[in-house]
Amino acid sequence: MRFLIDFIFILFSFWYLFLAIFRRKSLAPIGIRFFLNPAELKKELGGKRPVWLHAVSVGETISAGSLVELLHSRFSKEKIVVSTVTSTGNSVARKIFPKGISVVYLPLDLSFSVRRSLSFINPKLFILTEAEIWPNLIMELKRRKIPIALINGRISDKSFRGYTMLKFLFLPLLCSINLFCMRTQEDASKVIKLGVPRERVKVTGSTKFDLALSYKLDETREENLRRKLNISDKDTVMVCGSTHKPEEKIIAGIFLELSKEYHNLKLIVAPRHIERAARIKKLYDALGLPSQFYSSLASGEPASKRIIIVDKIGVLRDLYAVCTLAFVGGSLTKHGGQNFLEPAGFKKAVFFGKWIYNFKQEAKLLIESGGAIMVENGEDLKETLFRLLADKKKLKIMGEAAHAALEQNSGTTLKNLELIQNLLEVTG
Repeated sequence: MRFLIDFIFILFSFWYLFLAIFRRKSLAPIGIRFFLNPAELKKELGGKRPVWLHAVSVGETISAGSLVELLHSRFSKEKIVVSTVTSTGNSVARKIFPKGISVVYLPLDLSFSVRRSLSFINPKLFILTEAEIWPNLIMELKRRKIPIALINGRISDKSFRGYTMLKFLFLPLLCSINLFCMRTQEDASKVIKLGVPRERVKVTGSTKFDLALSYKLDETREENLRRKLNISDKDTVMVCGSTHKPEEKIIAGIFLELSKEYHNLKLIVAPRHIERAARIKKLYDALGLPSQFYSSLASGEPASKRIIIVDKIGVLRDLYAVCTLAFVGGSLTKHGGQNFLEPAGFKKAVFFGKWIYNFKQEAKLLIESGGAIMVENGEDLKETLFRLLADKKKLKIMGEAAHAALEQNSGTTLKNLELIQNLLEVTG
């Protein structure tokens, strides 16, 4: 079985290399993922066995941030390693995590890479995020009797069908995980139906609620950002975050129509993959919508255009703080949605499309609270915005309701921490 898994992941490695070279995906250089940097890491670990947390990319890294910070503050003597797969995730991890947190790339899931990395790092606990299944890594962790915990656990309907069809292959892997901290009861039920012992499965919620509430922007930074973006009290600012193709074109059409009636409307577009920023600007220029890059504001000169294209990592959350309303992408197209809890944390009205299967429970909570509106398509989004921009009081009420929904569902990070602490005590 191990030979078969290695063969599959060798094929994956060639595909990974193809993406990295020809499609310019923000993936880690393949050489780095074959071998970690022993000299630098050895110095950071100082001979101690760390807690190793893995987060694939930017979204998972940010949502795991609250747990990493709590681990770091409560267990100050513990060493913590955070790994990512993508280079953007790695950059964000190095930026947001406290000094003393070691940030590395996850080794490719090949037997020799996994064994070498585990022998070198020798973690006392390995924490996976969301729905990450790495066969060789999980089997080697089990062989070495290193406990494994899964946080923010979720299983999409599509994945559940695949796991069920290949249950003979996935059940041994799932049963190698000692603790499942699942986001919802539905996710927990799926894990149990697959054959995982019920006592290992807990419903703790999503750490994204805690993270959205914890992030603040002080008055000085907010004022400086408003000045940089040239936002006045009279302006209505629409931030469209984590967008995917063709959402930017849909948004452009909506902005053109809305601008005819709302002359103080400003637009900030933050694509999910910033390497697309140049293409988006070219599209907007062709549509007669003058825009400028966010990076052009670094000189200190305030924005001169009504449309800003974000071409810098790690600024979207701050931008949500200064908007009037937020549309969160990956939802008008079949990408499953992106994190729309961040603008809710700043008491902003939230809008998204119907393709939010990665955030079904979170969407349900915000919609039922009155803090968010789900639209069917671009035309529906346009009509909804036309209606609500005429009533800013309604937008403010929506923002308050969204924030209240976050508060009612907070506390996941602490629940996860207590369960992880118990796991460490039980397993020794």
